[in-house]
Amino acid sequence: MKLWTMREIMTETGTTESALRYYNEKKVVTPTIKESSGRRRWLYSEDDLQKIELIQMMKFIGVSVGDMKDALAGEEHFGAVMRKSIAMLEAEKKRIQDRVQVAQRLAQLGIEGSIDAWDDFNNNKE
Repeated sequence: MKLWTMREIMTETGTTESALRYYNEKKVVTPTIKESSGRRRWLYSEDDLQKIELIQMMKFIGVSVGDMKDALAGEEHFGAVMRKSIAMLEAEKKRIQDRVQVAQRLAQLGIEGSIDAWDDFNNNKE
């Protein structure tokens, strides 16, 4: 079984040293630590490498470290975390779509029309 050094994992996955240390601290991925000549070496298994790659994907979609840890606990937990992430992303998508509609409307109205629309909007809120 091949063991990967921290540097090799960093090169292979694009993960930073600080991220790997953080994942270790939070017990998301814990490497084997070998002592040799007074020096500590962090070594990762193939399974660790796959977890780190999955963590990178989860990080990209905004999964929290706590949820990452839960997701890695098993398929059932993984599914629950992904369903939660999809719901959060769908809500974010809706907020962005709403902003795009407002920006499109402002572009149509121009400066003066936008100011008038804003004044109307504020007057109707009260």
